[in-house]
Amino acid sequence: MVTVDYRPNYEYAQRVPVAVIGGGDHYVDLLLPCLRYLPLDLVALADADRRRGMQVARMFGAQRFYPDAETLLGREEMRAVILSLPALADGSLPYPEIASAALAAGVHAWVDAPTASTASDITKQYTDGAIRGRSYLMGGYRRSFMPGYEALRTALAQSAIKPSAYSLWAALPVPPTLPGVIDQAGDLPTLLMHPLAVLVDTFGEAKSAEWSWHADRRGITVMLGYPSGLVGTLQLTCTAASTAPQEELMVQVGDDVWRVSQGLTLTQPHGQHMPDAGSASQTALPTQGGAGALAATGYLGSLGHFGTSVLEAKPVARLNVLHLLQMMTLQDTLRAKQERQWVSL
Repeated sequence: MVTVDYRPNYEYAQRVPVAVIGGGDHYVDLLLPCLRYLPLDLVALADADRRRGMQVARMFGAQRFYPDAETLLGREEMRAVILSLPALADGSLPYPEIASAALAAGVHAWVDAPTASTASDITKQYTDGAIRGRSYLMGGYRRSFMPGYEALRTALAQSAIKPSAYSLWAALPVPPTLPGVIDQAGDLPTLLMHPLAVLVDTFGEAKSAEWSWHADRRGITVMLGYPSGLVGTLQLTCTAASTAPQEELMVQVGDDVWRVSQGLTLTQPHGQHMPDAGSASQTALPTQGGAGALAATGYLGSLGHFGTSVLEAKPVARLNVLHLLQMMTLQDTLRAKQERQWVSL
């Protein structure tokens, strides 16, 4: 079992040499600070903005700086790479080509979300690179590593009763890169991947699905069926870009309903409230500042799972290539517009 206890980086007896390829405030504020609490040594950093990248490299103690991903991958010797990049000018993702090159060179890759655009990104680039380099890929869908969802995973694993149904409602702000009027055939399935990652990581692979569009509410409802008999409902609506995301997961376990609010807290029956609970193997974290604040974002847990998997030479167990393929297959099926029909996935 892969575990991590979020000690200061210097307290780990062994650490993984890792490079970061990215740019912008996102990785400065959320991703790079996580490395201070994980067994990851930042040996190199690449950023297309040379001035900013060199400043960030100094700030976080990177040993070397490169102006582009190709130069870094060609010159550095590292065991893992973390990618967090903006979309290209045409809206496409830059990850498949860069990550597949790293994977083929034997470098394990953590790729920020959205990790892929279609299932073919997984089958034709990521999988091919991973097989050639005998390396592992992890998608950076962080939500399922937030404290409430981690507590739910632990509670479900310890429960003698299996869940029979769940309902996840998510209201997500529309990114500025998307048009003012959501294209139901294109953009909604893309937004759906973030809450879907929580469901795949928590409940496993769905084998059938039915969905319907709600143009007036700019939303989608998806029904998911599982081999165990579990039935799930995912409701996604889009809000103004300035609003905060809202998320509520309710799980039917026997006669009781367990609730995860905003990914941060798990409330079980009889008023039992479990804030900031992680897996049984994790130490308690402070709720304010430092590792505690980063854990609440989910990035610390996601990068921790990736880093310790690499350190222990074990396959990435969560949000790996197979999980990403399941998510992308559903996305591609939704884009086929087969509305209100049960289909096998």
